[in-house]
Parts: sequence; structure tokens; C-alpha cells
Amino acid sequence: MAAVRTSGLACGAILAVANSVQAESEHKFAFGLGISGLRTPQYIGSNQNSEFYIPFPYIDYRGPFLEVDRQDGIRGRLFDGTRNALKLSLDITIPVDSDENDARRGMPDLDFTLGVGPQLDTTLGWYENCRFSFRLPLRARFAFDSLPSPEYIGLTANPALDMYCAPLVAGVRVGLRGGPVFADASTVDYFYGVEPQYATLNRPPYKGQGGFAGWRVRTTASRRFGNWWLGGFLLYDDISDAVFADSPLVVQSYGTTIGAAIAWIFKSNIDY
Repeated sequence: MAAVRTSGLACGAILAVANSVQAESEHKFAFGLGISGLRTPQYIGSNQNSEFYIPFPYIDYRGPFLEVDRQDGIRGRLFDGTRNALKLSLDITIPVDSDENDARRGMPDLDFTLGVGPQLDTTLGWYENCRFSFRLPLRARFAFDSLPSPEYIGLTANPALDMYCAPLVAGVRVGLRGGPVFADASTVDYFYGVEPQYATLNRPPYKGQGGFAGWRVRTTASRRFGNWWLGGFLLYDDISDAVFADSPLVVQSYGTTIGAAIAWIFKSNIDY
């Protein structure tokens, strides 16, 4: 219910923003409202999944200092050159009720976490309608037990090669991104550590260490039909060789997240 209330506030906010943005040449935008469905592991390495059906604000905004879209989320332009750009990037992980997870039962819950930090984007080249680039985000991660009281839990990085084609076939926009994930010891310990007081016969104590945290590949596809937008994505994580692969909380060595969404666009000055 909390996620639904949050999305409702966001939808109200986007209505206000849409009415305030001027259709100037340096401001390209599309605003709408949609609903999404998501199936994701409770955490990477868990064999139990969570499902969400959440209303969301559709935002595609391209301004001189800020960009927002479904491909990359929110990005503030700190520096923008011909081939290189320094941006602000965000990502999140979902909260986990440990009483609803077999491997974590009896342990503290995992809170909602937010990663925020700079991202260096380097354009490698173009082929037809496809852009090839290298992306290097470095994010400080914060856990939120209650708002607004963030707890710093560590650093993560996910250098990746990226391909984005717009459009590729029949108006379909396709994205493909993949690369290694790295995390420091405190981040690994937050998700995969087991303190002695929570140890059991099947869950020995475990202290996390920093380093290689697996491989991540994401593919996306979307298409606009007039005032309607359809999209979907598939995210695959392989942690079989991660530094925490021997944690008793790692039940399986991979995680697959799949999502789909539909949105109605009520205001736009972008020519798709």
C-alpha cells in the first residue's frame, strides 16, 4: 500500500509539472500516467520473488541540465561534452520482510535502498539508428528504515557497455546493456552478511567482503502508438562468481527481473 500511495503522490506531482513546463526548444517533454507490473527476486540470490502492480508517472524530459526517461531514470547533467558527459544517476532496491523470506527468517528486514552518485557516459559511436556507449556509475547507497532517516551502507559501481536503437524495427526502440557489478564490503555485508546472533544450523555466521559482485545484463523494448506507450524489460544477474557467492543467504546464483508497462501520454512536444 505504501508503494501505491507514493505513486499516487508522484502522479499528482507530474500533472503539476506538465502544466508548468514551457514548450521551448531546449525543453523536450512527454508526460503521462501508466501502470506497470513487475516480478523480481526479493534480493539477488534469493529463490523467492515479489510481484508489484504500481501506477506510475510517465516522464520523458530532455532539458539543458536534467534528463528523465524510462531507459536511464533521472540524470542531472553535471558536464556535457561532444563525446563525454558527467551525469547524476539513481537506482533503488526493494524492501524485504525477512519473515516472508525462508533464508532470512529471524533476521532484520532489508530496507528500501537508494543509490545516488555521478555517472560518466562516453559515446563510442553510431551505426544506423543505434548509439553505442560506455557508462560508469559510482553510487553511494543509503537504506531508509523510515523517511527521512537514511543510513549510509556503502558504494557500488556498474561499468557497462550500452546499445540503444531508436527506432530499430517498426517503431520499436530497443536497449541492451551489460557489465560487471562491484560493491564494497559494507554493502555486501548489508545484503549478505549474517551476524552471529542470527546464525542457525543451516545459516552459519558470514562476514561480507568487497569486490566483484556479479554480471548484470538488461534489455528493454518500447513502442509508442499515438498517445499510448508500451514497454517492457528483462534484467538478468549472474552472481555465481561473486565474492559473496558462498554466503548462506545466496540460495541461487542468478536473478531474473521482468516488467511490463502501459501509459497514456496526455502532453508532449516530442516528435517520436
